[in-house]
Amino acid sequence: MTRFFRASLLLLILGCATSLAQIQLEPGYKPLPLGPDMLCFRYTFHAGDSLLYHVQSEDSILFAGEPTLIKSRTEFVLVWCDSLINTNVYRIHLAVIDAREVQRTSTDTVQRTLSPWIGRRATLVIDSAGNRLEMSADDATNTAMSPGGAFQPLIFPTFGELCGRQNQSWLIRDTVALVENSVPPAAYEHATLWRVLDRADTLNRKFFQIQYTQTGIGGLSFRMDQAGINVKAQVAAFGKLTMDSSLQVPFHLFATSENKITMTTPQGTERKGKQLVSVHVSLLESRSSSPERKFSLNRR
Repeated sequence: MTRFFRASLLLLILGCATSLAQIQLEPGYKPLPLGPDMLCFRYTFHAGDSLLYHVQSEDSILFAGEPTLIKSRTEFVLVWCDSLINTNVYRIHLAVIDAREVQRTSTDTVQRTLSPWIGRRATLVIDSAGNRLEMSADDATNTAMSPGGAFQPLIFPTFGELCGRQNQSWLIRDTVALVENSVPPAAYEHATLWRVLDRADTLNRKFFQIQYTQTGIGGLSFRMDQAGINVKAQVAAFGKLTMDSSLQVPFHLFATSENKITMTTPQGTERKGKQLVSVHVSLLESRSSSPERKFSLNRR
């Protein structure tokens, strides 16, 4: 399945742009001095672990000639690990188990409590740095999209490096199939600049914080109303990730993304628009057979 995604979807993404947007430093930029501590960021799972995340997002969708659509989204995402491939490689699954949103335009307000994405399962095999070794969807034939769209920020971004001192930065490049966002999955090529922040202690827990700036291009092809639709996206994103230093999983993610979108029909008609996303992802509960990996905020 991974080879299929990378072979077929890379052909699509290569047609989206001739080169990936570059992350450039501001004129006069001077790097901050490195801090004294070495902080390590890694994903760790035990077989049978499950994590429940709360997602709160504000989206704006703008297409020429149409009223601006504002969406306030609330979702619950379940993540579970069924097995370890080896000590530092994990097979995990992600599924939206509940999704509600309020959609507003200048003239109308609609509440939605149903989504075709609820219950759809994405499977990833990742290592401790988040590198995706395998990707698949439970139903690769029925087209569907997550409430946040094909290019919304990921709960488990790829670190590239595992450790760094405060203010240390590194740049990674990768091409992935975003199976947790849509079927068929969007192909996404990106450059991500990471910067280590610092320790943080709150809620009687200890955390390490890191942030990223990301630019990318994406491509997606699907059928709607018996017509083929091609989607191209230019993505500019920022995220601040707080990792639980004991559980070694994301505890909180704040991310923003600006997605410039072009949709093309088989007749060559183009629609250009923009999606703005601002999202908070928070860990509500961790269940595990290991007592030290159990956690709950008791909010649900």
